[in-house]
Amino acid sequence: MSQFVEAIDDRQTVRRGHWPSREVIDEIVIPLTHAGCHISEFNVSGSGTWITTERISGQGEWGYDVLRTAPLLRIGGVDECRGVY
Repeated sequence: MSQFVEAIDDRQTVRRGHWPSREVIDEIVIPLTHAGCHISEFNVSGSGTWITTERISGQGEWGYDVLRTAPLLRIGGVDECRGVY
């Protein structure tokens, strides 16, 4: 079974769904940081069990999230740091 993950709105609702039907399996909100770090990229483990995100503000702040896929849940990460990564 193929699945997808995407950030769908300005609240950063992260949605996991079936592909190609796009039926929603689950979703969570991962808020923007105070400096505006938003999700710019997703990376999925080979097993499909874990997802990492890359966050950027466009002004020098960065961060990342570690998500479990079933159920979709933020396990940890760094909301925002300043400087080159």
